[in-house]
Amino acid sequence: MASEADKNAIREINHLITKMKSAWSSGHLNELTHYFHDAMKIVSPDLQVLGGGKDACVQSYIDFLDKAVVHDFSDEIANIYVFENTAIAFYRYNISWTMDDKTHQETGQEVYTFNYHQGR
Repeated sequence: MASEADKNAIREINHLITKMKSAWSSGHLNELTHYFHDAMKIVSPDLQVLGGGKDACVQSYIDFLDKAVVHDFSDEIANIYVFENTAIAFYRYNISWTMDDKTHQETGQEVYTFNYHQGR
């Protein structure tokens, strides 16, 4: 059973993920710098590093939205696990977009790792 501290952490992480999704989906991409760690990595489904570092990861969102028109995005938080000062969040998503006159549909999952560090 989750402790009260873990339950609070789960609520905070859900809120943080909601703010991150809101930032990118509303085009306020520079807000992502508040949420991404300097050593953040974006890893593809085949486990290849697509971007490394906060600035490069934010730029990948900017590049995508400069070229794509997102038609639909939906997601659901699947699980959040808390281990002392670290948490792992998994969520599933569906997205459809048009890029270069071609429409794409993708279903996938994201994995975020969070670490409570120096009061944040």
